Amino acid sequence: MVVGVDNETIKDNEVITIHQGELQEQVVMGNVINTVKDGHVLVNVINLSDEENIIKPVKLSQIKYEIYKGESVMHINTTKNENLSNYSERVQQLKKELRTEHLNSEEFVGTGQKQIIINIYKDKLKQQLENPDGPKLTYRQMLLEVCKTSGIGQRTVQTTLAEYKKKGTVSSPNKNKIRPTILEKVDSFDKQAIRRKIHGFWLNREVPTLQKMLIAINEDDTLPNFKRSSFRKILRDLQFVYARKSRNSALIEREDIIIWRGRYLDQIRKYRAQNKPIYYLDETWVNAGETHSRAWRDSTVNSPWDAFLTGLTMGPKEPSGKGKETHCVTYRIN
Repeated sequence: MVVGVDNETIKDNEVITIHQGELQEQVVMGNVINTVKDGHVLVNVINLSDEENIIKPVKLSQIKYEIYKGESVMHINTTKNENLSNYSERVQQLKKELRTEHLNSEEFVGTGQKQIIINIYKDKLKQQLENPDGPKLTYRQMLLEVCKTSGIGQRTVQTTLAEYKKKGTVSSPNKNKIRPTILEKVDSFDKQAIRRKIHGFWLNREVPTLQKMLIAINEDDTLPNFKRSSFRKILRDLQFVYARKSRNSALIEREDIIIWRGRYLDQIRKYRAQNKPIYYLDETWVNAGETHSRAWRDSTVNSPWDAFLTGLTMGPKEPSGKGKETHCVTYRIN
């Protein structure tokens, strides 16, 4: 929320401390240190209710504040740190600084504990009604009193009271622990690093088999370790597909070949009837330019232009020609 500075002695770039306090019913401010810019300062505002609240414009003189007495205000900026030499180090530094484990964390409380919270809240309200001359507690003050009496965290108390006001009752939470899947554990930074590492095989003219990719990624200290089955799920999530490479070949059945095959079958029947020895001779060859018929391919890169924009590759390169041939001949007697 933006607060207008109505004190002429406070100039731009002045650092001030905003103290926590209540703006209006069920709307509070948190402690914050901020810099005045263009006659305004930003403050943290929290809506304690489950419904939308329209906040009236506030001036600095209407809230608690003081001039910041510290030497300076420190800012964390890891993306321009000269000591971080590569992409992986910058990603790891960002992940180290940006912690989110504390978000969405909540105490596990059963129906019994929730009912205790409700009873304490009702008792506090009853005391206020029976003592009209006493101090009137705001909603936030009431929350703090319930927390102090019950020994339960503020967020749990707030969630329980909101559920009670909305439904008129409280329910027991799900006791089954929800475990994150492997796709949820791996963040977008790591997924992008995995994609680039796989494309590195193609840049080096190597075929990225599942085993090769798994070894390379598990040996990288900046990336998490995977089992084979988990890594397959990551590849599918990254839209890699294991597909057959197109050769654009077709089998044509010519009439002379059909006649030749019929003549061969007639002669085989004749020689077998005469008990003559039959020699089977076969010939094949191996090209020096042979390559895998199936390979992993990134389905998100569909054209050379896509590869140019993303800095990735189009996948494995086909050999420019067949190369030298090695002929193999075999025979057997029937």
